[in-house]
Amino acid sequence: MTRFFDAAAVGWDERIRARSSENLEQHLAPLMTAAGLLSRPPSRVLEVGTGTGMGALWLAQRFPEAEVLGIDISARMIQGAEAKAASSSSRPEPSPPVRAAVARPRPSPHLYPTSEEKDVLLANKTAIIYGAAGAIGSAVARAYAREGAEVHLAGRTEASLAQAAERIQRDGGAAHVARLDVLDEAAVQQHADAVAARRGIDICFNATSNDDVQGTALADMPFDDFMRPVTKSVTAQFIIANAVARHMAARGRGVILVMAGGREAIPHLGGSHVAWAALAGLCRQLAAELGPAGIRVAWLLSPGSAGSDDHSGAPGASDAAGLLLARRPSYDDVANVAVFAASDWAGTMTATELNFTAGAVID
Repeated sequence: MTRFFDAAAVGWDERIRARSSENLEQHLAPLMTAAGLLSRPPSRVLEVGTGTGMGALWLAQRFPEAEVLGIDISARMIQGAEAKAASSSSRPEPSPPVRAAVARPRPSPHLYPTSEEKDVLLANKTAIIYGAAGAIGSAVARAYAREGAEVHLAGRTEASLAQAAERIQRDGGAAHVARLDVLDEAAVQQHADAVAARRGIDICFNATSNDDVQGTALADMPFDDFMRPVTKSVTAQFIIANAVARHMAARGRGVILVMAGGREAIPHLGGSHVAWAALAGLCRQLAAELGPAGIRVAWLLSPGSAGSDDHSGAPGASDAAGLLLARRPSYDDVANVAVFAASDWAGTMTATELNFTAGAVID
């Protein structure tokens, strides 16, 4: 139910106005009728299910001496109500006074998210997941949506993106899909601009593949095959980070995350090690330059998930070979680390690596 109303919060007032003709009297009629039956003005008013605050703001105007409290299960509805209350505080007394959008500024109602909203880590956040059609990207997108974020799934395979988005939506999350080539700088910037215009950008996660060639020793590998993952990884992260950072900097906050690392010593991975190490270096520089704007940059180091080919070493190697723990992280494990890294719980972590290699890399 919470996620349904979070998703419905966007455009809620516009839909109410469309159903309520030229003013809000129709929508507020039950509340207005109940207020008219009171024998004396109340000193305190509680509106349960305040939504975007139309009723709470009207009550604050109707009973200017009363303390008005509005609560709702949806933090996104509350966010809209708070913005409306702040906007109304700078406006003159309206005519007619029943228009909630321009309610009298005294006193503004106190609007708080309920305890259910405090149980999620990414409430009211907007996240873009690049490479969201893949196993890691789709798992991260589901986890972000589970924790209250509105997610934008970007990638090259539209059918897989749509399938991932449908799963999130069935679970009550808010998901949007965009077919996107991360090496197309203009397209990435245009997409970021469109996302930012809706609700801003709080998080971006880069889970794009690097098109590497594995299984061949470097001495036997053509130079172009070696350089392909290095060039693609660095180019994609550079384009993505620049596209989202402009919008994050304007709001004074944001988190940029990517799968990287490169500290293992595993043969036959082609240019992947160099690509991951280059990404870590790029992230450090981005963190240094974007930190003053309130933007954190970090990278996730995984030994590869069970059943995947990432970091798997020689064909047929045990899933736990070379690890201190008995198993590799699952895709859900990767996603949960990504949630933590994107959340306020990691609010002072930047220019750093989140190592969940099960002991393959020891710090």
